[in-house]
Amino acid sequence: MTPAVAALEADKLQALGEQSLDWIRREAPGVDAELYASRVVDRGLELREGRLETLHESVEEGVGVRLIRDGRAGFAFCVGLELSQVQTAVRRVLEQLPFLPAAPH
Repeated sequence: MTPAVAALEADKLQALGEQSLDWIRREAPGVDAELYASRVVDRGLELREGRLETLHESVEEGVGVRLIRDGRAGFAFCVGLELSQVQTAVRRVLEQLPFLPAAPH
């Protein structure tokens, strides 16, 4: 990945994080939120007797969401880097929070 492409990918992750946190602030005021966005590209090749035999590329991307309210913490993960996917994960956590034990710390 070239430095220019890496910078563009970082900008996209940053924008998704900002959009997601803005949405969480509107939808769940008073909730502390943490997001972990990741996009990993893996490329590999195999040579046999000096000649290319196999070339592959895989991409893994997703967002982890941790929300804390009233001493209760919940976590969800979504595959993909779309705001709608993050929103679905946040809604799942918000549904779970009332049923989770509160931590004293």
